[in-house]
Amino acid sequence: MRKHLVSVALFAVMATLTVGCQKEDFTEQNPAVSEKGVLYTVNYFVDGIAQQAVLYSDTELVALYESLMTLASQGHAIFIEGNGNGCMATKDVQTYVTSDRRKAMQWAMDMSMLGYNVNVICRDGTYTVIASKTEE
Repeated sequence: MRKHLVSVALFAVMATLTVGCQKEDFTEQNPAVSEKGVLYTVNYFVDGIAQQAVLYSDTELVALYESLMTLASQGHAIFIEGNGNGCMATKDVQTYVTSDRRKAMQWAMDMSMLGYNVNVICRDGTYTVIASKTEE
């Protein structure tokens, strides 16, 4: 089981590194100010399917992460792109394991806002959150 979990997590990280090193011009998507408040653009994957959410408040951001934690608890693999870009070799990888859904959600959100790519996997009520940051 643990061997499978590590394989899935490593596959997700390697898949994103491959896509991130394409020779296309990507614009960095950072929070911006709008008339309604803070604007977040969050790119994420559920079971490898790319999705994007445009959010106009911190409340909407928290709601998105809560829904992603629900999907993870239902057995879906979640990957959230960090607020940074780069295509060099992995510089920093951190893992957080907890059975507390709120703590897992907060840690995933914090690491994503720091520019880390985040994988969330939940097995048997235990959340494993893997944050990886690439060099810029």
